[in-house]
Amino acid sequence: MPKAGLVEEAAEAIQEELATSHDIVIATDGSAKNGVAAHSIVVNKRDRVFAGGNDSEDQSSFRAELCALKLALEAVRVASCNGATGSVTIAVDCEAALKARFNCPSMPLFGMRLSSLAAEIRSNGVELIFIWVPAHNRHTSWRSPLSAVTADRLRALNDAADCSAKECVHRRHGKLLLSALLAGRLK
Repeated sequence: MPKAGLVEEAAEAIQEELATSHDIVIATDGSAKNGVAAHSIVVNKRDRVFAGGNDSEDQSSFRAELCALKLALEAVRVASCNGATGSVTIAVDCEAALKARFNCPSMPLFGMRLSSLAAEIRSNGVELIFIWVPAHNRHTSWRSPLSAVTADRLRALNDAADCSAKECVHRRHGKLLLSALLAGRLK
């Protein structure tokens, strides 16, 4: 579960972006390596990055993708409860997570939580749009489904989320190794 501070910081960025633009994009990404996962969101600009991890036993990249969606929706919910309105497009590079976001048989509580967050956000007057964005410059002929947002911009935001999630995995992995070393578990 992301720290409340991370959600609040992301919500503040969302509020600021929606105060100057009616339509914003939040790119999400999850990453995992060597049993350590992290997730990240980027709020409308490459430098508005928020990343975290959790201590769940499941440190898979799929779960990290869902955690990124959850962080995005929790932050949009807080922003909408604080009066932010407009249209928020959530750009996701994991088709499986996008398809399972509201009905994930392997993680039903995730699906229920994401569905509940989306319903509350919409009832607060924020339009939510979910789109798939190809990762890592794949599908070079792909075009943005949004008339107001270019494919290049969506790819750039996705790339920033990807880099941030990977950096967070690296930091978390280093902390775990240091902790194990200090505890005498590594030689």
